[in-house]
Amino acid sequence: MTTQEFDNIILANPTLTTHGFGMDAGTGLSFNIERTKISNCYAEALACEEFLDLCKRTVNPHKELGSTQHFKHAVERYAQRIGNDIYIPEGALIVAALHLGFAMIPKDNTTSVYLNISKKTKIHGIWIDCY
Repeated sequence: MTTQEFDNIILANPTLTTHGFGMDAGTGLSFNIERTKISNCYAEALACEEFLDLCKRTVNPHKELGSTQHFKHAVERYAQRIGNDIYIPEGALIVAALHLGFAMIPKDNTTSVYLNISKKTKIHGIWIDCY
């Protein structure tokens, strides 16, 4: 993903923040600040894209493996395994998923989404549901 593609995805999704789509209630954080911060997450989105590129897909999104809240942590563990200690904001993962054309459905009452990642995915010999 180029920086221009990254910027275009953010512009096309006006509710996207570092926390996902919108903000969870009660965080005490500012939507505008978190919206601005997502623009500085290009390196994080690239790390997510690398991880997601290795995932097999199902036709439709599902809830079986968890939402993007779960997968942001999976990307962090994956990055550690390859020598890149990085914090992944959930919004950066969503940007990468959008760029790669993943299907998604919102998780009720959260900023997260479910993706169409297959349980049959293995990354570096580790089943995706073990990440």
